[in-house]
Amino acid sequence: MKKIFIFWSVVMVLALGFTGCALTAEDTVPEPVITAANVSLSGLRVSPSVAQLNQEVTIMVEVSNFGGTAGTYPLVVAVDGVRKISEIVTVADKTIKTFNYAISINKGGTYNVTVGDLETRFTVLP
Repeated sequence: MKKIFIFWSVVMVLALGFTGCALTAEDTVPEPVITAANVSLSGLRVSPSVAQLNQEVTIMVEVSNFGGTAGTYPLVVAVDGVRKISEIVTVADKTIKTFNYAISINKGGTYNVTVGDLETRFTVLP
């Protein structure tokens, strides 16, 4: 009895085909779309904004990556046009990372800090 059932099952499958089991284009899972890294700068600030001679000043900048993969950025911190810090930073996808750099100045005056197209300033008292 079992052999007859198997025989007729095979005949039915061969006669009707595998249409009930086949995947169509609508059944397939689409490939994930991975976007490239999208790295940008924001939030440049200096603390304290007024410092004493040789007092440490912290320069902070946020590097954002709203892309689909990790990204790198050539981060250059300049004070009055002079490069003080230069490094390649990596930021994971869909994150914002803050980078902090400490410097000190031994001469009074107001100093411009630039990182990319961002700019701020701080003052060192004489």
